[in-house]
Amino acid sequence: MFEIKKGDGAGRPLRLTSDCAPIARQRWLGPGLDLDVRSFAAGSSSFSDMLRAVDSRERVSAPYEEVPTLRACLKVKYQAVASVPLLFYRGDPTEDRKAKQIKPDDRELGGIVRLFRAPNALQTASMFFGAGSLHRSIDGEDFWFLLDINRNPVNASIDGTFELPFSILPVRGRVVTHSLDDFGFPTKWSFPTGGGKTFEAPRQTVIQFSDYNPDDPLRGLGDVETLYADIDDWWQAVRYNRALVKRGGDPGGFITVEGAASLAPAEAAAAQRDVEQKFSVANAGDWRVLPKGLKYTPNNISPKDMNFIDLMKFTRATIAMVTGVPLPILGDLEHATLNNFAEAVRMFWEGGNGVVPYLQTIEDVLINRFVRKVRLPGVEDVYARFDLRKVKALREDTTKQWEIVAKLTAIGCSLEEATTLIGIEADTSTMKSAKAHFVPSTVVPLDSLVDANGNAHADDGTDDADAAESAALPGGQPVQDTALNGAQVSAILDITAQVSAETLSVDGAIAIMLVAFPTIDEAEARRIAEGAIKKPPEPNPAAAPGETPAPVEQPADDGEKAAPITRDAEAAPLADAQAKAAAERRAYWESRSARVLEKGEVSLRRIYKAWRRKFERAQLARLRAAADGKSFRKDADDGPLDDQPSFTAADVVDLLLNDAEWIAKLRAAVDNPIARIFADALDDLSTDLGTEPAISGTESIIAQIEQQLITLAQEHTDSLANQVREVLVEELSKANSTGSVSAALTERLTEVEDALSETWSDRVTRGARIARTETGTAVNAARKLQMRTDGVTKHEWVSSKDSIVRGTPGGPYENAEYSHYDLDGKVVHIDEEFAPGLSVPGDVRAPAGQRINCRCLSRPVFEQEEGGTPAEE
Repeated sequence: MFEIKKGDGAGRPLRLTSDCAPIARQRWLGPGLDLDVRSFAAGSSSFSDMLRAVDSRERVSAPYEEVPTLRACLKVKYQAVASVPLLFYRGDPTEDRKAKQIKPDDRELGGIVRLFRAPNALQTASMFFGAGSLHRSIDGEDFWFLLDINRNPVNASIDGTFELPFSILPVRGRVVTHSLDDFGFPTKWSFPTGGGKTFEAPRQTVIQFSDYNPDDPLRGLGDVETLYADIDDWWQAVRYNRALVKRGGDPGGFITVEGAASLAPAEAAAAQRDVEQKFSVANAGDWRVLPKGLKYTPNNISPKDMNFIDLMKFTRATIAMVTGVPLPILGDLEHATLNNFAEAVRMFWEGGNGVVPYLQTIEDVLINRFVRKVRLPGVEDVYARFDLRKVKALREDTTKQWEIVAKLTAIGCSLEEATTLIGIEADTSTMKSAKAHFVPSTVVPLDSLVDANGNAHADDGTDDADAAESAALPGGQPVQDTALNGAQVSAILDITAQVSAETLSVDGAIAIMLVAFPTIDEAEARRIAEGAIKKPPEPNPAAAPGETPAPVEQPADDGEKAAPITRDAEAAPLADAQAKAAAERRAYWESRSARVLEKGEVSLRRIYKAWRRKFERAQLARLRAAADGKSFRKDADDGPLDDQPSFTAADVVDLLLNDAEWIAKLRAAVDNPIARIFADALDDLSTDLGTEPAISGTESIIAQIEQQLITLAQEHTDSLANQVREVLVEELSKANSTGSVSAALTERLTEVEDALSETWSDRVTRGARIARTETGTAVNAARKLQMRTDGVTKHEWVSSKDSIVRGTPGGPYENAEYSHYDLDGKVVHIDEEFAPGLSVPGDVRAPAGQRINCRCLSRPVFEQEEGGTPAEE
């Protein structure tokens, strides 16, 4: 028993036994302050002595309680995780739109929903999952002990199935221990409950969530555990500053005795006591007279010299980086802008160590190690998904897309056509005018002024010739006599620019003008369109009065929008200039990669994953049905053979999925995402150039997207079909009993499924490759179209210049057949090719070796005017 010298209000000292140490720590010392019970039991240390001992600690003992930045980071992740509700579905809602949410009153599965609304008597669902995020961040592990109504481990079988728990107790990894069998696998998990007791549970009744630890695969590794060294450096700075404050901010100094070699021990001790008394904090600032022979030398190292502020900033940044919480989220707005704050929010949720990837790890374990193991009917089709739809930070901002839709409708597209083109999912079925075409800048339905043959008619629908001549626009002017307004003239000029740039055919331009401008007849439209083909002579770069000047570089107005490059074609290629240009191209690529390439890849990867799962399931279902004799059209059972059968591709064709059907499904799946990538790329480059996105050449945009969709769907579906065909031919040819395809399939079905599973194991890397390839193709096609629209005549190849670029010396693809490393910085005319079949990076016409995984971009180049100087981006 020991005594703490603090009264309880009635003059009585508070006495605690050694068993009460946790209570003393919690109620008297506060979080993070250790109490060594044995030292107090043996001596007469006071409460103030104990607090002084805390200052002498060399390391942080409770990081979450003692380090403010760490607590802020983990708390904001706790709150984010706690804000996302968990829902249960019959079917996977990420793949099946018809998946139905399970309600608490569901007769068969409602118990799971009710359990996770209140997992135990102390926690709601939000508190429960928030606590798990803290456990994982600090210890790298979170354990769920599944309990029955009596708070004992639930009834479980050796196969891992168990009864639906009455409650779930989450326990942090630091306090959990395990017992191992002869093979080194856990048989039991346990944790202390106080009073020397331990709660033990079989492994089948405990679910472990862990971050992989390569040094101990059985246990997890927490983010905080990797921060201890940096936190300890921060702690030493705090200790120093705390001690300095207690000394009134005086860093101290040295008193020396002149002429004396040393002092006797008693003299030295007396002098030290005298100095400590006279120069204490209470006497800080006073002057003292030193006896003759004593000399005072102040400490020359000040806190400023030790760069404590820089150290603390470094520690703060390191903690934020490791925990996945960008500094602006914590309120550090020193270098924040509107753009990078929005990006910080996105990274907090979707980054590599963000909230969404963390929630996905919870879903994976929850589905496979809890839902699939509960003894309830129908759990094999139950999926647990966190509902991210209400997270404001994850809602896509479609403002830019709708602005483009408005511009498309302003030049004659219907709303339904415009939304489909841009890739916006909008229900226009209840809108009466969704399919109507409007006269530009008047917003009058076209069919109220002209009939299906383009003939004007009166508003009342009569066919009288006089009435047709008097058909009027608002204001009473006859259609035939209405002149083009400014917006219409601008649209006409835009169309002719597309014809001149050969991105829009003459017939396509005529069709658009006839639909959008009822006052123009076919002859006039043809004259305008064909006149655009006759190009005037190019002006002299040094423009004389009256001549067209060379394009002028647009300034970057916000530090992030990069203007087109201005180059002097005759400048000497000095080594330092080349290095500077290469670095500048690298910076350009990084900014555009983050703005358009990465965003598109994420979208396409998700879409491909869903489509691929459906394809594989459908193919396996078809094979199983054929083995059961339910869907195979051939009735070919030739009886047993003496020799092993040999099958060909023609023999197994009926076992394959319908090629056209799955091509159509893939095209439908990626249509909107690729159109959205295309629109984002148009908007991005037009913003750089200070112009409007290219929207007049709608026919050209649709044609380019359509060509990409056809190539993607055809090539990819054919590739998968070939994989299935090869597996079937190889495995069925190993059958022993018969030459019948259906009988051989029945015999070898398990081997066929295993072989397909192994063949399809590349779905993740293949999906990433397809997403990267098709995103690059769409982005570069859109950028070239925007350049043509804005009159750019030359563009430059820009690569990432990292080690995995094709042809990079010393890189893994140094000996690639095609070198994009060598193409970096190459400038060509907009109508020329950088390499055979490669008019832009990712050109859909290029060989596969040029397209696959290409991340390169092309950017506009303006020729420098005579006497000018290159402009900097």
